[in-house]
Amino acid sequence: MKSKISIILMIFILICFVDCGTKETQNDAISEKSKTPHAEIQYTIINEEKLESIKTMIDIRLESEVNKDTLIKIANELKRDGRSNFQRIFINYYLPEMEVGKGAWALSHFNPDLEVDIIGLSKNEKAELLEKTSSYEGNTIGRWLDYSVGIFTISKNADNLKIYKKYSDGSESVENLLEKMVNGQKHWIEENNTFGEYYLLNNDGSLSIYDTEGLVMTMKRVK
Repeated sequence: MKSKISIILMIFILICFVDCGTKETQNDAISEKSKTPHAEIQYTIINEEKLESIKTMIDIRLESEVNKDTLIKIANELKRDGRSNFQRIFINYYLPEMEVGKGAWALSHFNPDLEVDIIGLSKNEKAELLEKTSSYEGNTIGRWLDYSVGIFTISKNADNLKIYKKYSDGSESVENLLEKMVNGQKHWIEENNTFGEYYLLNNDGSLSIYDTEGLVMTMKRVK
């Protein structure tokens, strides 16, 4: 009889132990989730380089364009998150389609006071440029966006190719394009180009610009 009571008591203690452990694990998970940074503002830290307590340089990937107030919130959040001891904090922001190291969309630096600068196109500026470049003479082959420059449009009228460049400041330029096959690739070269630059249409629809040194930049196709 005593043996049965002992067994029942041990089972009861084991159940309580497992149940309590599960609750503690769940509470820890909830607590950890609540501590997750930038829950409201979606961004990802791509890279960070620290130099003792002198400075830290951070590359950030944003999900989409944000306003200046949001960049201030992100910068202050990053500083509070274990970086208050640095004399200077340099933050570069990139949008999803932008290549790191090829020019940031925005900057926010503590040097030592916070300075914020949106270099590329804002959401409204982008929409305005897209509207202004929605129709050109001839059949449009494609439009491509570079946030630091503007929108590039290539159109074909009969046998004549043209590239239209609508810049972020509202100005525009138009150039004739020459088509040349190089190693089985179709290169588009501006008629008056003297720097060896050419455009290459990629399989994914993006447009790359090359010069004699290699790839300059790649632009995402837009509708």
